[in-house]
Amino acid sequence: MKLKHQKGMFILILLMASFAPLQAGESGRIHTVTSLGFDPVSRYGSLVAGTGISLYQEVYIGMGKVIQAGVGLGTLFSREIPEEGSLSWQPVYGSVKFFIPQSEVPFYLKGCAGYAFVQGNNAFMTGKTDLRGGLYTVLGGGVDMPFYYGNTVRFSFIFDMGYTSYSGEVKQGERETGISYNTMNVAAGLGMRF
Repeated sequence: MKLKHQKGMFILILLMASFAPLQAGESGRIHTVTSLGFDPVSRYGSLVAGTGISLYQEVYIGMGKVIQAGVGLGTLFSREIPEEGSLSWQPVYGSVKFFIPQSEVPFYLKGCAGYAFVQGNNAFMTGKTDLRGGLYTVLGGGVDMPFYYGNTVRFSFIFDMGYTSYSGEVKQGERETGISYNTMNVAAGLGMRF
């Protein structure tokens, strides 16, 4: 059921991105975002997992005043899994932002989908022979607050929040089991548009 939901979200993001060229305005402008995230609520399967920090770098291209499409990569630093060990994830993904038109506050909705690599420490890998990453998805939103305009560049503070899902597989003996890590990520960063 969860995999069907993730595939559906991925298809929705691709459909939305296909309408991007129909927008007019700031087409072709590049927007980079560097952000540091904190995950106050995290779950590994049915277990409550440790909190931690993450780091993301994203690059977008403007498809008009409303849509930005881009790519990103990140790292979710090592998280403790109760009685299991610890895991860290490195997602590589595509992302689409939809800015709410006619809004005084530059609020946007955001969707991401891609692949997340995963690593486990020695404690996690005890008795396991293989660990593979899987689908990575984000559904959320944020605010892009400009604080400096130059002739050719604009700087802004970015505040972002989203429900994030990581999946993968672990092999124990001859049996392969799906794993999932879900978190509510809260991030703050710096954006530069040129």
